[in-house]
Amino acid sequence: MRGANASDLGKDLGRRLAILRESRDLTQSQLAREARVNRGSLSEYEAGKKIPDLATLFRLLEALDYGLAALDRADELCIALRLTPKCRPSLGTADPLRARVASLAAEAGSAVSRLTDAVALLAGLEPTSERVLAAASAGGHPLPEDRARAVELWERIRRYPHEGRSALIAEVPDFHTWAFSELLAHESAEAASDSAASALDLAQEALEVAERIPGDKARRSRSRGYARGHLGNAQRVQGDLDAASRSFALSDEEWKAGAGCAGDLLDEARLLHLKASLRTAQRLLPEALELVDQALATGGPGMKGRLLIKKAMVYAKQDELSRAVTTLEKAEPHVDPEREPRLWLCLRHNLLDYLSKIGRFQEAEEMLPEVKSLVRKELDRIRLRWAEGRIAAGLGRTQQGIDHLTQVRAEFVSKKIWFDAALVTMELTVVFLRQGRTDMVKTLAVHLGPIFKANGVEPEAMAALILFRKAADQEKVTLDLAESLVAFLRKAQHDPELKFEARN
Repeated sequence: MRGANASDLGKDLGRRLAILRESRDLTQSQLAREARVNRGSLSEYEAGKKIPDLATLFRLLEALDYGLAALDRADELCIALRLTPKCRPSLGTADPLRARVASLAAEAGSAVSRLTDAVALLAGLEPTSERVLAAASAGGHPLPEDRARAVELWERIRRYPHEGRSALIAEVPDFHTWAFSELLAHESAEAASDSAASALDLAQEALEVAERIPGDKARRSRSRGYARGHLGNAQRVQGDLDAASRSFALSDEEWKAGAGCAGDLLDEARLLHLKASLRTAQRLLPEALELVDQALATGGPGMKGRLLIKKAMVYAKQDELSRAVTTLEKAEPHVDPEREPRLWLCLRHNLLDYLSKIGRFQEAEEMLPEVKSLVRKELDRIRLRWAEGRIAAGLGRTQQGIDHLTQVRAEFVSKKIWFDAALVTMELTVVFLRQGRTDMVKTLAVHLGPIFKANGVEPEAMAALILFRKAADQEKVTLDLAESLVAFLRKAQHDPELKFEARN
């Protein structure tokens, strides 16, 4: 099946291969290396000057992680991209998404510049991810036809930037369903841990969809309430707690207005969970616990693990670490590490951290290899090293503990995370005093200098640190004083009005 002359078959196949390669964001050199094909030969295949034999073609498709059927889908894209505006109406009645791709390509004046996005939109070549399916299966409900269609649509447009997705949502009625609004809301909640801006964009898109749902007014109101709650969550992550409160107030109104909506599958427990996060950020911890308990009473089994983790976090902020540990242990059977890896990391990391703070060092150390294997982000690694330093010091490996804690303190200072820098400094002070190394206390007090000049530490906590520095200057810092300061700072992080009272 090899030929040296250009032909229609060669040109068509070459164009399809080029589209598939572009959709994977690979250069010709990268694909040639992965498929064990000569770079020059691949260039000739894509230009239509040669036709690869079947063995070579299969190696190229395997390297791209596509099957033979993808070649036909790529050909459909070629046809759509060649359409002129005059041809679009007849195609649009059959497939609005394809018509929109043709329109975008014509407006751009260059099909090549839109290959990657257009493949994602039109061809839907990538298999549906487990995470997206999990997000669509809200609260453990089965995946009905509406949710299955929402997942398919999302896979087609997820590579587009916010502006492109909003344009498609406005123009294509296929998107105007409760299930697609729900999926965008869940994507917003998922994005919140990585990017507040992305979370906000997705929540706004969820609201745009909800406002366009045809027919049943109650269903539209229910979806608006659901989307607004996720918008409030994104605003919370951005630090705009006032805007978040307003969004949740509107969410409550619209959610209640849609009560009794026929066939409603939206899970109120998710809204209660997000609202509990806002109340936690506002330091309204008793109210946060009430919301979590309401969600546990009304939500499906798919939410139980997430809610128990939230409850443990609230207990920890109330300095009830033993209750937090017990609650996390109850959560473990309800979190699937494969389906929810980020949530599993949160559970295991928090459990290790709480154990290290209540002196159960051996149990915490046994968890370290697993949690290290789960961590991917830099700040997570720094916080895990903090717990590791605490564990090492608690198990008698004092110098290792000091090394870890010193490194963590430097990392927090470099990132201007001042409160945590102050807290780890006090933990170091405790370690040195337990070793009788009072000579290091003054040095640590000097290291607090940048913190005194920075914002980010509440007045009462700052007053306690100033007291420590004065005591250090007078060589009057005792182990009791240092331990009291550590306990105070952990509480003051969540209660800025708390007054420091040293132990007698």
